[in-house]
Amino acid sequence: MSCWDVVADYGLRSLGIGERLLPRDDFTLCKQVVLIGSGMIWNIYFGTVALLTGFFLATAVALGKASDNRVLRKASEWFIFVFRGSPLFIQFFFAYFLFLSLKSVSPIFDPFSAAWLGALIVLFLNTAAYSGEIFYGALLSVPKGDIEAADAYGFSGWPRFRRIVWPTMLGGSKTARFTDYPHGDWRVWYFAALLVFYLCFTRVSEIVLGRLMTRLTHGQATMGGEAQRKAA
Repeated sequence: MSCWDVVADYGLRSLGIGERLLPRDDFTLCKQVVLIGSGMIWNIYFGTVALLTGFFLATAVALGKASDNRVLRKASEWFIFVFRGSPLFIQFFFAYFLFLSLKSVSPIFDPFSAAWLGALIVLFLNTAAYSGEIFYGALLSVPKGDIEAADAYGFSGWPRFRRIVWPTMLGGSKTARFTDYPHGDWRVWYFAALLVFYLCFTRVSEIVLGRLMTRLTHGQATMGGEAQRKAA
């Protein structure tokens, strides 16, 4: 079998096109490369869609966390906390078994147990949480002078955010590295318990690091420093 035949038989195998069974013998270098490349198609799909869609949710989450509205702020904080405070593989397993459980509740949940949708939802939320925290840090680092200059030129509200705050926030983020459904399936509760463990551990570390960051950033001429002065 030539390399072109291998590509034709296994190149789109992950999409259901071509041979369904893996080759059992004669694993040449060409076969290994084609099989790995076929699986990468799904990785490209997941990564591209999750990043493109998660970007907009991440922006909303960052603004929500910086909002003066307590409900929006707490909702954004907990969203980021849950998805950043637990391992991604735990989220995958928990979501998968949760979607399986929900299939018995309503047929509308049937597609969610499929990898193309269920895994994408988890990646979408996970990406939004991590990016939202980065955007939030970048939002706090926007120089106070930029905001004052925007006010001097008559910018306020949405125009100020769109022309001044948002571009500065995105530029800063490039370097910022900072219902209960009863079911007898024990795996749902097992992964739920792991989630709780990781979230508790992460929460303790967030409190300690948050207090340290507050001490180190006190008095800085940024939106974050200004917020601390107002809170004091």
